[in-house]
Amino acid sequence: MVALRLVKSPKNGRIIIDLPVSFRQEKKLEIIIFPFETKQQRQENFDPREFKGVGKLNMTIEQIDEECKKMRYEWERNF
Repeated sequence: MVALRLVKSPKNGRIIIDLPVSFRQEKKLEIIIFPFETKQQRQENFDPREFKGVGKLNMTIEQIDEECKKMRYEWERNF
C-alpha cells in the first residue's frame, strides 16, 4: 500500500492537499487527521527485574511446549 504523509498547519480552519499523480485516479481515498505532536515520547528503559518469576510455572518443558501448541492451533477448526 502506498501512503502519503503530510504535516500541514490549517489556515482559517482548512487544509488543502495537492494529490500526487498516483492518487489522482483512485475513486476513494481514506483521510485520517491526527494532531501533530512535536515532542517525542521518551521510552523508559527496560528493567528485566520487573518480570522476575513470571516464567516460573509448575510445568515441565514438554508441558509448556504442548500448551503452546494448543494455543497456536486453537483457532484452526474444521467447519
